[in-house]
Amino acid sequence: MKQRNKLLSLLLAAALCIGPMCGTVGAASLEQPNPHTGLAAAENPQAEPIQTSQEGTSSTARMAVGLNGASGKWSEFDQSVYDLVTDHDQITGAGFVWPSKGKILVLEAASNTFYLIHRYDGFTIPAGVVVDLYRYSTIYDSYAMQAHFDTTDGKPYTISNYTTNLGAPATHDSRRGTAWRTFTPNVPAENYSNSYRDVDSSAWYYDAVMTLTEGGMFNGYGDGTFGPDDPMTRAQVMTIVGRLHNHDLSSYYTDTGTASRGFAASVLGDAISYGSFVYPTTYELSLLLRETDYVPGLILDISTYDPEKKDYVKGLAPGYDPDWAWVRMQQCIYDNWLASDSKNVSYRYTIEEFPDSDAIHQWSSANVKLMRETLYKSSSIRDSEIPGSCEAYILRAWNLGMFTGVDSAGSFNADAPLTRAQFCQVLYNMGWTYYGCLDYNSITTSGWAWKR
Repeated sequence: MKQRNKLLSLLLAAALCIGPMCGTVGAASLEQPNPHTGLAAAENPQAEPIQTSQEGTSSTARMAVGLNGASGKWSEFDQSVYDLVTDHDQITGAGFVWPSKGKILVLEAASNTFYLIHRYDGFTIPAGVVVDLYRYSTIYDSYAMQAHFDTTDGKPYTISNYTTNLGAPATHDSRRGTAWRTFTPNVPAENYSNSYRDVDSSAWYYDAVMTLTEGGMFNGYGDGTFGPDDPMTRAQVMTIVGRLHNHDLSSYYTDTGTASRGFAASVLGDAISYGSFVYPTTYELSLLLRETDYVPGLILDISTYDPEKKDYVKGLAPGYDPDWAWVRMQQCIYDNWLASDSKNVSYRYTIEEFPDSDAIHQWSSANVKLMRETLYKSSSIRDSEIPGSCEAYILRAWNLGMFTGVDSAGSFNADAPLTRAQFCQVLYNMGWTYYGCLDYNSITTSGWAWKR
């Protein structure tokens, strides 16, 4: 088997990929969305829109975070904050009796492939209660929130297939959606059980190196040294990417060529193209969209309502209304975007905004063969398309705060070799500090099925 197919085959097999890639929704098939959700009615033609002005329906029932947060370790999940613990089959059963008040926890094991909010389509939560829906995995010691409902304002809430975003309803306030994995950029481990004689505690990379060592992402050479200034090889970069996804691929890559910043950014930018779909809140769209363009590398697809054509069109229609935008992101990218809030990233919308844009174009054009093999582009992808893919991944890496400039002007320097300490810092910047931190199969059931 050719080297370029090894990683894909291994990852797909390990995660039990269960379907083809989901394509984008054609603009012509979209109907006008519910303005309170930002989602197109074509997602479920039979579903009735949530009428937030309708008598007896709560427009504030879905809040951003449950009583146990967005996600965490299952062993630390606090069930004591709830008055009743149940599951989907019980709560939707004919014999279930709702309490008049209190906090209710609905749990479902992550191995249940049908545990989606869609299972509750048409289900009404009565007034006076707080309901949290969580999925959990004892094997991976993790949990993730599905939804949080609060009807203590006295109004019942009927769930529909419009309730697909795990975050808050689309509003103009500053609410954010909910991550399935919570990343903590630039946070050191509580304790360091290792030490290296060539990694001084005053070094700029000290916390990054030591934290990633604690998390099993990096090891020393076995002689008490780490080699912070040693260049990373391309095989080593791919091995680290495997560890991020909970796979040991150390024996499958032998390319000892030096990894450049461009190579690492392209590989890592591609490595987070996983997860099911997320629909950003209206507030989040205000951060992602501009009048004529949007932050590249983060949005999977977008359609907006064109008032002149009276139909949806792909991309941004002239004079579009953000309240009528239909936008999807992939969960892993979305989660990392949420985590980037603390980084104060200055978005770049094109490669031309880099001071060394010509050098980036030159790098991407000169490495077509290498990146085709590394990124496993099929034969249907023309060589002329490979540079654009790499540059899109570089923009994604930059806009998530994965990489910063090498000088005060913000140059990227795609050709520059990447040292072990620098690569540790890149991962530390993202909060990717432990083995398997990007393994979404542990808390989702879509696994690797929707790689883009």
